[in-house]
Amino acid sequence: MDVQAWKQDDKHLARLSAALDRAVADARIQAEQSKPKADYEAGQRQDAKDTAQGNAKNGAKTAESAPLAVTDPAKDRQERLDALSREVETLNRCFGGWRFVIPDYKYANMDKSLEDVLKPAAEKKGTGVKAQAGKPGKR
Repeated sequence: MDVQAWKQDDKHLARLSAALDRAVADARIQAEQSKPKADYEAGQRQDAKDTAQGNAKNGAKTAESAPLAVTDPAKDRQERLDALSREVETLNRCFGGWRFVIPDYKYANMDKSLEDVLKPAAEKKGTGVKAQAGKPGKR
């Protein structure tokens, strides 16, 4: 999500746009595909164990019952990317061409630099030590 904000005629305005980051999407999809694969493989091991013990209830799972992430990971990945692309298009259609008026306090938070938001590590560390050392303690 990208937000462009500016001031015009004493009002703070913002424009929103969505874009798909392929690298982030690929990493997320890969992580999401690993769970169905692990679940399916665990089920396969349990079925093999049940079959070896002679107490299989419904028979072994077939390849048709395996999730798409297991049977065809490339197709599953493409379907997920297509769904994400459709979502980005939907978002951009919803707020594309719109300008939103935002309150001053929200604009002030959006307009802060990284230095405004974070304190340097040395300053944080030194402040905590001084505050503890300066406190009178009970003896």
